[in-house]
Amino acid sequence: MRTEPLLSLTAASVALPDRHRAWHDWPLQDALQPQMGDYERAHLGLMADYGIAPARYSEALRPFWQGESDAVFVEATGQTQSELAVAAVQGLLSKQPDLPARCGLAIYSHTAIDEDLVLSTPCRLISECGLTKAHALAIAQCQGASFYQALAVAEASLRADPALQAGLLVAGEKWLPPFPRLVGATALQSDAAVALLMQPSTAVPDSLSALVLLDHEFRQFEQAYDPYSLLDPLADRSRLAAEIVGTVESLLQRRQLRAGDLALCLPQGLRAELRAEVAQGLGLSAAQQWPIDANAYLGAADTPYRLAKLLATLPQRPELDGRLVLSWGLGLGGCTAAALWQVRVAGE
Repeated sequence: MRTEPLLSLTAASVALPDRHRAWHDWPLQDALQPQMGDYERAHLGLMADYGIAPARYSEALRPFWQGESDAVFVEATGQTQSELAVAAVQGLLSKQPDLPARCGLAIYSHTAIDEDLVLSTPCRLISECGLTKAHALAIAQCQGASFYQALAVAEASLRADPALQAGLLVAGEKWLPPFPRLVGATALQSDAAVALLMQPSTAVPDSLSALVLLDHEFRQFEQAYDPYSLLDPLADRSRLAAEIVGTVESLLQRRQLRAGDLALCLPQGLRAELRAEVAQGLGLSAAQQWPIDANAYLGAADTPYRLAKLLATLPQRPELDGRLVLSWGLGLGGCTAAALWQVRVAGE
């Protein structure tokens, strides 16, 4: 049995680049290879080992992505992934200037690598943002499910050591060649960074709106999954939907809840057909589904981005006070996650 809710999401900041066309974002043509360094050539070799031919891969999937070429958020101004993360945290500090004095934990979630291979993004956040009291760590390689692992670590850490006071959860992605933005018929990967402030629910004043974390679930696939497979993209989509539905249902059953008890469901920016299949599998109505304005998958930053947008709307949505919100995430390498939140709208 879980104990009483410990953490609440009380503040957020987003660093989101502009949208760009997706089909010209894979510069792996033969003409570019001589200009690449050893690192890039090594990864081209790795992709070849997996049987991924960039041109064939892009053309084979084009029918699944017609009309989606403007959906991707791409950092094209020269900012590195770690700089995006710093920008998100600095935005949060502008709203919470006392955060460095009470933040005892900083967790950075990501999938893509930073341009500076020897740089530690969590340590950069600590150094440049003045978070000198925070213990820093990173969680990587689970894409859209990484944030849920960070939630579990933050909850366990703050429960074990209340002196940590508050946790800063930062998620960031920036995709560089030779890594593809196009992942099967499932996702167009985008760049973004989000910073969320999680603090003990007992420390949140009534004058502050919040999302109270009630429970969470993380699962790995029982069978191996290849996100770059071209064998049957539609069958892959159905398998992914079934995995997500199974994880959500496990969470709801543990809380003795049904889909009808949810006010909202926050999906991730995956293909619209996949989101629709998940909603159908859970029995969600159109009114329960949080709108997604672009099929842009933000990876580790995806659920934090949706939560940040919801949190910003709460003062204008008093009807959500006390209601339940579900969020779910997909790690393209073979894992799923979900979390259950309770809305708390600030009192007068």
